Amino acid sequence: FYLDLNQIDKLFQEFDNMLVPNLSPENVFALLDASSILWRLNVLGIDPGEQRWQLVLKPFSAKIGRPEHTFLETHLMMSLAYGKVSASATRLALAKKMIKSLEEYAQSAVS
Repeated sequence: FYLDLNQIDKLFQEFDNMLVPNLSPENVFALLDASSILWRLNVLGIDPGEQRWQLVLKPFSAKIGRPEHTFLETHLMMSLAYGKVSASATRLALAKKMIKSLEEYAQSAVS
């Protein structure tokens, strides 16, 4: 809503005060919402800040290696692929682990 109104300060306030406290590996919907909001900001050229991405990535990374739903894995990859062209070694390692996990999951589904 605030993004559509271009009220980015209010969006960040709601994100930080309402969404961040609910981020956990168990709260899938909060993880989906948070990563989606940050990704949309990123696409629009608005930097939400490294700290917000890390707040989302930390509980999300607990999902790596435990494929649950394609939509969830897609949002996790968005959280790993955000930002500038150069990614940190930690994020790249998590992305590789995520891809390997999905490949193994796909192989087991075919077998």
